[in-house]
Amino acid sequence: MPLSAATKHELKDELESLVRRAEAIKQILASEPGSDVLPSVPSSGNGFRKLGLRDAIRTVLQGRSGLEPKTVTAELKSRGYAVEGKTSLATRVANEMGRMASAKELAREEGRYSIASTE
Repeated sequence: MPLSAATKHELKDELESLVRRAEAIKQILASEPGSDVLPSVPSSGNGFRKLGLRDAIRTVLQGRSGLEPKTVTAELKSRGYAVEGKTSLATRVANEMGRMASAKELAREEGRYSIASTE
């Protein structure tokens, strides 16, 4: 029995989602020289695969600079990233980006963040 048009559309969307996920994983691995261990990537139904929050933030910031936490949050939401619990994604992202800047993982200037240079 041939697939319905709706089923074909869903399968195409899922394939595109998998390609985006693979690219995100490649970017994360590329940012961690010498790391031969894949990050934990549990499935999240659709869209952006649920990575650890720091890895997800790094993926959004990869190749971009000067993003505010609200922009990173919007990008994560558009990719399907979600959290459980009372604390909102926006609050978690802002707090985690602040901690990453304190740990010198991110560069912060006037409330905007980018990946810290390794110089």
